[in-house]
Amino acid sequence: IPERYLLTEGESPEYTVRTRINVEAGDATLVVIGGKGVGRGTRLTMKVAESKGRPVLMVETRGRSEPDDADDEKVREWLHRHRPTVLNVAGSRGSEAPEADRFTRELLVRVLG
Repeated sequence: IPERYLLTEGESPEYTVRTRINVEAGDATLVVIGGKGVGRGTRLTMKVAESKGRPVLMVETRGRSEPDDADDEKVREWLHRHRPTVLNVAGSRGSEAPEADRFTRELLVRVLG
């Protein structure tokens, strides 16, 4: 990910608190889903984003470790439409969807340059 972007995460051992901190800190939330699909944490992320009126976009890896042109275009269009200055990136746990971490990093590099 380009150095000009800041990566942070709310500090709390409790995922519900951390999720709320992260969603509230962002102007929009990008959710990358891999592995077994939408889990409890992802549902909470979506619910908090919607309750705070924050745009949210879900992208599914469908078992892939790299995004394709359609993923890139979907995310670019969404970012262009909402123009967040702070983007919250959330998704499947790495232990449950190891491909999701690589997919997310590659997607962000491709889209954000």
